[in-house]
Amino acid sequence: SVPQIVPPGRYHLEVGIEHADGSPVSVRANDGQSEGNNWESPEFTVVRPPRPPDPNTLDVGRRLNVAVGDSVELLGVTLASRSILDGDTIPVTLYWQVVRVPAAGAQTYVAAVDATGHTVGETTRPPTGGAWPTADWQPGDVVVDRQTLLVPAGTKPGSFTIVAGLDADPASHPSSTQP
Repeated sequence: SVPQIVPPGRYHLEVGIEHADGSPVSVRANDGQSEGNNWESPEFTVVRPPRPPDPNTLDVGRRLNVAVGDSVELLGVTLASRSILDGDTIPVTLYWQVVRVPAAGAQTYVAAVDATGHTVGETTRPPTGGAWPTADWQPGDVVVDRQTLLVPAGTKPGSFTIVAGLDADPASHPSSTQP
């Protein structure tokens, strides 16, 4: 079954298998003929679930349940790692629940801020990488928003706060919150 957190839309699956050395395994049809290195499913449609998923069932690293503006609640955040080297990226997964439809084109803002309040790395991009535009969100939807934050080379070691928000005007970041 398809998890309830998958955005509505049209999809297909593509599967490839590799040998231990990384070389591809040929896909063969029932008649033994080679079909290349990948198998692709027919296209299928994922529809909005009749009820939003229960947010308490999500595997969230840190639960927050904090309002961000008046359109979404940040249910929680998962950081792929709590330790990172300068010049690396850190995957940050934000879990939003829609209270009311946010502004079309709203952007996710994620930043790392040092103890002095200086922003050392930031990214602003569409939630879900644009796969599920905010204009299509409905109240109750749970949106899993995977972002990547670059910690620039030369960043001094230390503790950082991750700041996140969802803004129609990302330059202002008025609804940022600190997970």
